[in-house]
Amino acid sequence: MTNELFAEPVFVDQEISTFSCYAKTGIGYAFWMRIDFRKPRELSWHRSDRGQSVTVWFTGDYDISKATGIEEGDYVRLNIEVKVGSNNVKAGQYFIYKKDAGKTAHYEASGSVRDAAVTYKGIKP
Repeated sequence: MTNELFAEPVFVDQEISTFSCYAKTGIGYAFWMRIDFRKPRELSWHRSDRGQSVTVWFTGDYDISKATGIEEGDYVRLNIEVKVGSNNVKAGQYFIYKKDAGKTAHYEASGSVRDAAVTYKGIKP
């Protein structure tokens, strides 16, 4: 099993304006959505403030324009912060932020407080 916490993210050449994450039945926890971001020529990722809180059976959406410090053209990836424990999980993909892109990167959260994971489900309008 690959340790996604330290895996290098894959660039998806798509412009997006929102992240969406469904908290799958049985994951047994709640989490905050965050966004990791960086300029295309930077190497280091920065982390946004906490966005929406998501609990089991619900979907959370994070409008990237609401996150402080992120500008159009920045690379963005989803990061979930599990409320119980200290498990943060970074998505394995990153995208280009564009405010009026009208596209959402969809994810599904699963696992437990000790082995949380996010699975990429695709981009939809």
